[in-house]
Amino acid sequence: MSSTMRGMPAHGTGGTVTAILPLPSSKRKKKGKGRKPATLTQVRALIAAAKPHLKYTDAFAGVNLDSAGNVWDLSIIPQGSSGSPTTRLGTSVRLQKLEVRGMVGTPTSGDPYNAVRVLIVRWYKDVAAQGGVVVGTFLESTFLSVPGAPFAPITYNQGLQMIRTFKVLYDVTLNVAPGMGSAVFSVEIPLDVRADFNGSLGTESESLSNTIFLVAVSDSAVIPYPSITYVSRLWWTDEV
Repeated sequence: MSSTMRGMPAHGTGGTVTAILPLPSSKRKKKGKGRKPATLTQVRALIAAAKPHLKYTDAFAGVNLDSAGNVWDLSIIPQGSSGSPTTRLGTSVRLQKLEVRGMVGTPTSGDPYNAVRVLIVRWYKDVAAQGGVVVGTFLESTFLSVPGAPFAPITYNQGLQMIRTFKVLYDVTLNVAPGMGSAVFSVEIPLDVRADFNGSLGTESESLSNTIFLVAVSDSAVIPYPSITYVSRLWWTDEV
């Protein structure tokens, strides 16, 4: 490059020359370091954190069963602390899935044969407003407490009208008799419905919607009756 400055006469010449000065050098911008992509473990952790915490409620019973039958509430969910996997935080939960496993035992003597019917139903409305539920709420009472009890039709008024108050989720009839051994039943039922309560105990009288009941009845009128034993687990999440 010439040392001649812009507008200054050049040595040994009579004219004026213009020197082209170099432009200031521009530094390249360093590319910023990009964030590393999330690992599969991190993605799974984010997904898990976004999901409501899965909780559960267990129920079980073991009784002798005659032709009058029994009803059990499988969805008693009390209110409690946030750290408990078995208590709700507010007045509503979302029922996710129900698992029930049970056995019908045969008596050592008595009737030469027995039939036992097991139903699982979802009651849509306020149980207390109904005045509670009994076996005759779900099965026509005319056929109860007689040998044909397990074969009773679903109640017309509650279950078969245009505006129903409950839905049968599971219905099985098992044949048992002395010397036959036991009959086993097992079922998993997806739910994804909201259940509401108006108290902290979560009992049947506080249930406002979507109560889950197990109903069982036999045709036996002779002691010893057949027996039923079951264990259920209801999975749910807090609805806040």
